[in-house]
Amino acid sequence: METNWIETEIAKGLQGLLCLSLDRQPALELIEGTLAMWCKVITNGRVFDERRDTPRFRAAFMTLAGRRTWPVPQDFIEALPSNVTPIHKPKLLDDERTKKARLVAFDEIRKTLGIKKPEGDDAA
Repeated sequence: METNWIETEIAKGLQGLLCLSLDRQPALELIEGTLAMWCKVITNGRVFDERRDTPRFRAAFMTLAGRRTWPVPQDFIEALPSNVTPIHKPKLLDDERTKKARLVAFDEIRKTLGIKKPEGDDAA
């Protein structure tokens, strides 16, 4: 599983937090280890998708940047926005070919069920 993008996003987020000089911030010589541990904790038992989750990671770090104290990985996990994406209904194809195919299908159903075609229905 490729997780390099996760490490990159977490590194960028931690860099941003370092710029804020939050209370209880780790010493600079501990940041490399801090990054490694954050990556382990955040990915432990979780699967992320780069396309879907990169914006979520960035949003979580923006939320954490509003704090006064240095966050822990659990704070990050809780700050992740929902990964539920809205369901978009597909656009119905309503071109002439589709309309004709639909009418032919209706005629076949009528024939199968023994239903007479309504008078004046010359569409098919």
